[in-house]
Formats: sequence, C-alpha cells, structure tokens
Amino acid sequence: MPTKVYLGRNDEALEVINEIMDDVNPELLSMNAKILLNLGRDEEAAGFFEKSLTLDPDRVSSWVLKGVSLANLERHPEALESFIQAIKLDPKDAGTWYYKGRSQIYLGHIDDAVKSFDMLVLLEPDNLDSHYYRGKALMEMNEFDEALKCFDESLKIKPDFELAWMKMGGCYEFSSDPENALKCYEEALKINDNNPESWYMKGLVLRQLQRADDSIDSFKKTMELEPQNLSSGHQIGRVYQDKGEFNKSLESFDQVLKVNPNMIPTLVEKRRTLGIAGMDTKAL
Repeated sequence: MPTKVYLGRNDEALEVINEIMDDVNPELLSMNAKILLNLGRDEEAAGFFEKSLTLDPDRVSSWVLKGVSLANLERHPEALESFIQAIKLDPKDAGTWYYKGRSQIYLGHIDDAVKSFDMLVLLEPDNLDSHYYRGKALMEMNEFDEALKCFDESLKIKPDFELAWMKMGGCYEFSSDPENALKCYEEALKINDNNPESWYMKGLVLRQLQRADDSIDSFKKTMELEPQNLSSGHQIGRVYQDKGEFNKSLESFDQVLKVNPNMIPTLVEKRRTLGIAGMDTKAL
C-alpha cells in the first residue's frame, strides 16, 4: 500500500499552495498536508491534516493520511485512532484496514491485527499484502500452520515474492522442519541472492541439518555481503565448535571480539570452547 500521493513536483506544488493558502479551506489544507507527507515532513503534515479535519471531519482521506504521517513518526496509538475514525466513515476502504492492521502489529495488538487483515482479505482477496501481513500476525501468535497458508496465498499471487518465502522458511523453522525451511530460503535466494538475511537463515538451517561445510559457506556469504554482520562470524565459530575444530572456532570468535570485545554470546562460546578443548580460560 503506498504512503505517498502523487502531486507532480512536490516542492513547486507546495509553493503554489502556500501562495493561495486559506486556513478555512479544508481541501487546500489537506492538499498541503499531502505534499508535506510526500516530502517526508510528517510532523507538519499531521498538523495540516488535523486542521483540515477540524473543518471537515468527514474527509476519509485526511484521516487515513494523518494516520500514515503519525505512523511514520512512530506515534502508533494516535495513528491507530486515525485509522479507526476513517473506517467508521468508510468501512469498505481496503487500504485503511491495511494501515490499521500494521499499526496494531506495532502496538502488539496481534489478535486485532489478524481481524483487520481478515477484513482486508475479504475486501481484496487478490491483494498480496493482505495475505502476507495476516501471515506475519499469525506468526506472532505462534499459529505457524495458519501463517503458512497465508504466505502460500501470497505466493499464488506473486510466485517471486521474496519476503513470503523468507517468512515461510521461518514458519518451518519454528515448526522444527529444517528441510522445508531450507527449501524456502533457497527459493528466496533464487529471487535475490544478494540478501544477507537469506544467506544467514540458510546457514542456521544447514547447521541444524549438520551440513557443517555448507553452513560455513552460507555464513561467509553473509559476511561478504554484510561485513559488519558479527552474528555470522559467531555462527562460523559455533559450526567449527560442532566439528571439533577448536582452533578454527577460537579464531572465528576472536575475529568477532576484535570488532566488539563485549559481545556476550561470543565471549560465552569462546570460554566454552576453551573448556571443551582443555585449554586455559584465564586469558578471558
């Protein structure tokens, strides 16, 4: 769902509207707010939408876009209230149900978010986002089987929907099904092999499947794409630990600790590796 309204050259349009601005004209106030929203000036946009709504409280688009401005500012309780007001005026606007559901996810109102996305699916069954975000909400509720159905519906609409493949992989992981999780991450990588998160998640699953060398290769690919990803270096150390190659494990942990000497999980695993290998832990 877009969060911007196309009004041509926004900077030029803003100058024109400011020249004819009338504080008692809700349409001009709303148009000015839309331009400010497009320019990323969300605080100002929210203020102008509020002025417009004071004069014309039945303007649905102003309630929706005011909510979008507030959501961009991470003022999610106020954003949610705006979307609720918009739905009271027009309960069949699918976009508003989408934004409402997103705000409810941010606020941790997961049950309510699922209901919002249920309405979105009802209004727009072919809407990619409706199934995807419903699935995300169901994942938050640990309803992985139902979430998988949602992501599957998304993929029927758009088979190369990378994020849906990633979420499906997560569902299978949480369901202790690493084989199917791996298939999903590999599908995601067919679509975009430059996503470090996909390589990282693939590495974790390969470790679960005890495919140590393949797992290391995946984590190395993650670090190639995202050198600052210390978690991958940590995981490489864990895989070498699994293999009993303790010197290589310690080398990996030390590389991580050079960058972040206070990375607690790595310090713990380094101490553990030294203990397993019968080495001196006093150096820590």
